Amino acid sequence: MSRVVAWADLRARLAAAGLTSNGHPVPVCYPNTSFQAPPGNRPWLRADLSTGSGLPIELGGETWQDEGQAFIDIIVPVGTGTDAASALEDGLKAMFRGPPHAPVIYTRIAADPGGSGDDNGQYFITSMRAEWKLTTRVNQGG
Repeated sequence: MSRVVAWADLRARLAAAGLTSNGHPVPVCYPNTSFQAPPGNRPWLRADLSTGSGLPIELGGETWQDEGQAFIDIIVPVGTGTDAASALEDGLKAMFRGPPHAPVIYTRIAADPGGSGDDNGQYFITSMRAEWKLTTRVNQGG
């Protein structure tokens, strides 16, 4: 269940962030979905999420702390400079720092310096990572 909640939170945050570049909304590619990169020299994002095993945080194991990482690649066409990627990075950092839309809290937000994103040299990618934590309660009723 924690993976479902974490994905719902990440999607909600990305939608609420309303990220734009040069007046255009920045589309997001999610795993196992149909996606086509925007035309022209416009950036886009690629999101993914990992989950860990979680740990009980009270005796009896009714309350658990699940955790994982959110990954977002900022993808801009080569030759368009660093301004668009930097602005999107700042927007994503603010998004992760915002109040939780669900019981998901993000910490340790980091971005790499960026580099070539594909074998054809068409894209420049900056990868961001944010660790997430979620407290859940196990239903022990019977």
